[in-house]
Amino acid sequence: MNVKLIFRKPRPSYFSIEGLFKNIMAHFDHTVDAVKWECPNLSSGLIKRLGNVMAVRRVLADVYHITGDIHYLAMALPKKATILTVHDAAVLGRLSGIRRLIYKFFWFDWPMRSVALVTVISEATRQHLLANTKICPEKIRVIPDCISETFTPKPRDFNQARPLILQIGTKTNKNIERVAEALRGLSCELRIIGKLTKEQVASLERSEVAYSSASNLSEEELVREYQNCDILIFASLIEGFGMPILEAQVTGRVVVTSNCSSMPEVAGSGACFVDPSKVQSIQAGLLRVIEDEAYRNLLINRGYENARRFSVSIVAKQYAILYAELARSVS
Repeated sequence: MNVKLIFRKPRPSYFSIEGLFKNIMAHFDHTVDAVKWECPNLSSGLIKRLGNVMAVRRVLADVYHITGDIHYLAMALPKKATILTVHDAAVLGRLSGIRRLIYKFFWFDWPMRSVALVTVISEATRQHLLANTKICPEKIRVIPDCISETFTPKPRDFNQARPLILQIGTKTNKNIERVAEALRGLSCELRIIGKLTKEQVASLERSEVAYSSASNLSEEELVREYQNCDILIFASLIEGFGMPILEAQVTGRVVVTSNCSSMPEVAGSGACFVDPSKVQSIQAGLLRVIEDEAYRNLLINRGYENARRFSVSIVAKQYAILYAELARSVS
């Protein structure tokens, strides 16, 4: 079974989809002859996108899998043999007016009508699609992201006197301002991965948080950030998945995350859940994992167990089963 995995042309610092499916492809068994096909152009502007459409029309395979972001390529591929993976539908809640109508049509409605199956990375994303589009529920399959095998258990003594708290991401949904306010008065250090805005820096300084930041890290550098921390704070307002939760769990770090969107689904029973809209809830969760050693160790052990559900071999098998199903239906 020849499967072409269709990739966007990656931008600098935007390679999460590429890394995810590179790992998955390496774990397919002999039944899947998987080949990567990359767009010749960046997905920006009408001319470059039309160039990608014309190029992908010349690709031949038994099954086509659009791995994410470049949804519009579905219009140029055989419907009965094509799968589209949607990583995030939160944008449908952020846009409004004519811009939302145009984006929804070209990135969701038309592409999803042009494929046989749509995969999403969480049940939360599935529900978001069902609430915002007219896609048939039976057409959507949930196949989660998997953890890179670069992340491995690395136990360390917990620094209760002054824990190092790791924050991954600085986009608006990452809730930096409330996290900063929740840390006011706590004896800790905050390590932030991502570029901070002036507003975020001002918020951190108002709350007198001891912090440092870094961006554009390699995977190996990111692994070391998890190994060096005591706690992962991931109090996002909305997520399509929430990979930092699993990366922290498999490393052996206690996780404090949100009780909404996809985060409970991903974290399982291996995290302390807080209300990300309430500063007091975030602070209470952090204080509990800092002060209660038994609770903290319980969450760490449950995190190890939970992370096993997202191993690359399990996720690769789920995709292989889906490819075989689609290939049979085409033949």
